[in-house]
Amino acid sequence: RKHPALESVKVDGAALPVSLLRGTKGQEATLDVADWQLRHLSGHMIGAITRENKSLLELNLKNNTLGASGAGAVVRGLGDTPLRTLDLTRNGIGDGQVSQVQDLAVAICQHLGSLLELKMDENDLDCPAEALSSICKLRNIRVLSLEKNKLSAMPSLVGTMFSLKSLRMHTNQISELPPSICLLASLENLDIHKNLLKALPHGIGQLRSLQKFD
Repeated sequence: RKHPALESVKVDGAALPVSLLRGTKGQEATLDVADWQLRHLSGHMIGAITRENKSLLELNLKNNTLGASGAGAVVRGLGDTPLRTLDLTRNGIGDGQVSQVQDLAVAICQHLGSLLELKMDENDLDCPAEALSSICKLRNIRVLSLEKNKLSAMPSLVGTMFSLKSLRMHTNQISELPPSICLLASLENLDIHKNLLKALPHGIGQLRSLQKFD
């Protein structure tokens, strides 16, 4: 007997809508699963289901507890989607091992080359700056937000993000900016207030497109 199509699967207490994650024909290109209480296993299930999604443009995962491993599983499942916006705010990404954060950064770089906006705010990130270096290889990204974490430095490769227009890293523990940041000729918004800065790079005046600097 033919079985009806699976409509939802329950993981971590959350009923995940299979049709939404698969991206059925005529489906909205935006998926909002913020505040769904998604945890580690949910991330792996979402990653498995979204492998069939070829149309998703925006994914909001804000305010869940996926952790770095669960978030990485989602990202690896999104490899064939033309995703433009990913919000991983408040997901406990910094609670795991540094290696898991680094694996997440590598996965974002390898699978989300079309990404224009990435938010990883309020994740208690206190890893070495180089653990996030792979994110700097996103060549199309316009907005990068790492607000309200515990980062003590920016990756030195941040200066290679030539398409970046907005860099938001306020409320961290950054003591100095890498000189390479002065190469971001397209940068319009630089928000680094509430850090531990005592000086700015000598070449900061090279940011000719800058409109807002906090």
